[in-house]
Amino acid sequence: MARCAADGCDHTKRQGEERLGLAAALLRIDLAQEVLDSRPQEERDFLLRSSVLGEFCAEMCDAALKRADSRGMIAQIVRGNLLMASIDAKERWFRYHPLFADFLRARMGNEAPAEMQDLHRRAAKWAAAQGLMSEAVAHALAALDYALAADLLASSAMDMVRSGRVADTARAIARLPEKEVVRRPDLLRAAAYAAIFAHRYGDATHFIEAIARADHGKRGTSDEEIAGMRLMLSGWTDKIPELLETVAAMRSDTSRFGPFTAGLASNAGAYCHIALGRYVEAEQDIARARQAQCALCLELQHLLCGRNRTDCWQYRRSAHDTRRRAGSGDRGGTKVRQFRRSSRNLSR
Repeated sequence: MARCAADGCDHTKRQGEERLGLAAALLRIDLAQEVLDSRPQEERDFLLRSSVLGEFCAEMCDAALKRADSRGMIAQIVRGNLLMASIDAKERWFRYHPLFADFLRARMGNEAPAEMQDLHRRAAKWAAAQGLMSEAVAHALAALDYALAADLLASSAMDMVRSGRVADTARAIARLPEKEVVRRPDLLRAAAYAAIFAHRYGDATHFIEAIARADHGKRGTSDEEIAGMRLMLSGWTDKIPELLETVAAMRSDTSRFGPFTAGLASNAGAYCHIALGRYVEAEQDIARARQAQCALCLELQHLLCGRNRTDCWQYRRSAHDTRRRAGSGDRGGTKVRQFRRSSRNLSR
């Protein structure tokens, strides 16, 4: 009986909280409606249409809203305390209070839904012209103009990947229809790298195969890049046998690859041999990588051996001890596990 009474009290409490929440929401809507209805028509139109843009400046509003007085309108709204605030030290960029912005966008969606995509499209083109590529892509996607978004990403996605924004890049590309990605080689390449570095291995495999199909058997830079991507993908997914097969296949046809990719393959081979406790073979592969004499190969050597000279010295000592203990049943399993944990941490 006591439990039933307690359950009844909880249910009544939840109902009360729901009613209070609904009342607060209605009150906010009423207040927002009152604020909007109290403004002159020209200012009301600006409030509705600028809210679609999210964060905006006067120049963006001029371009997107097709007007020339946005700076004055923004100053007027700020003076009127209409829930607009600057978001940067120079007071160039602004946004509305989130609740007021939601109300304005909902009202805009009811009154002029056809305009919203055009507003985003013009904002995207303005942002791209200013070099604000992330904002441009976001507006193009909001406009559902996938061709424009794909064109913008094709010109900027690799720079985003290089700067470490792989998750943002992967998410933006995931919103595009596949046909828009596949028909743009630069975007397809960026999509593969972003998926690998963002640990979306299924997507990465799909994009790599699409690159291979688009290459139509031609050899050159694309061929080497595909090989490098496959090495990274196999290594990061701990597919050691598959990675060894890939390395062996690349070495059987060295004419297809330059020293950069050859060094990458040697480093991949060293990773496999270390993981399997084959330290002599690992040292041989690292020696091959040194011969490639490329900066990235040397960097990967440090990653494979450890982050500093101490880690490298510990690896060599372990390899030496393993050779001395050959036949004892101890193949340096502890060191292999430590290396593999370190490799996973470095790849994240």
